[in-house]
Amino acid sequence: MADFPQPHHVPVGGGKRARVLEHLGYVPAIVFEKRCRSHAFEAYGRPMLATLVRVPELDGTFLEVETLVEEEAEVGAALDDIRAVLEELGVSPEELTRELYTDAVAAARRTAEPGTGTNTGSGPGFGTSTWGPESLSDSGPQAFSSGDRI
Repeated sequence: MADFPQPHHVPVGGGKRARVLEHLGYVPAIVFEKRCRSHAFEAYGRPMLATLVRVPELDGTFLEVETLVEEEAEVGAALDDIRAVLEELGVSPEELTRELYTDAVAAARRTAEPGTGTNTGSGPGFGTSTWGPESLSDSGPQAFSSGDRI
């Protein structure tokens, strides 16, 4: 199996940890739950990570495929390899998106039917990235500050 770095997740919740983050200037822009299941594998000579993502406020299950690069010059080739993996899975380029979960959740909240919380919108589809794994756990609610890349 491919060697892909696994992040460490620590719940922030309230209390001391939250106060430390606030002291450092972190202000949550949006909080939502994200559930992920990841599988590390190797393709085209690269370690890859495929993550199935569910965000309860969004319709569907989303697929993220990621890899790491050592140098910026490798990004183009890495993206080509990710696209090849997605093509093997039957994912067309038209199904890819760059929409962030934060934006999709915010849009879903704006279009929710008043008083029901029912989402009438849709969220991001298939995504590709080369900056590494974003979440590899079922760690519950996650908060992201505006400008964070998730």
